[in-house]
Amino acid sequence: LVELGFLSNRDDEKNLKSSKWRRNVATALTRAVDGYFGERYAEGAY
Repeated sequence: LVELGFLSNRDDEKNLKSSKWRRNVATALTRAVDGYFGERYAEGAY
């Protein structure tokens, strides 16, 4: 579970509505999990 923001916060809400921001966060989280488990990042695998 990853908490990325609060809808009650205007800046967080703006980010959460941005597809580019969500894509960047998804990529960063994927790389972090892959790094933890020693896997290689797979572009477009999610």
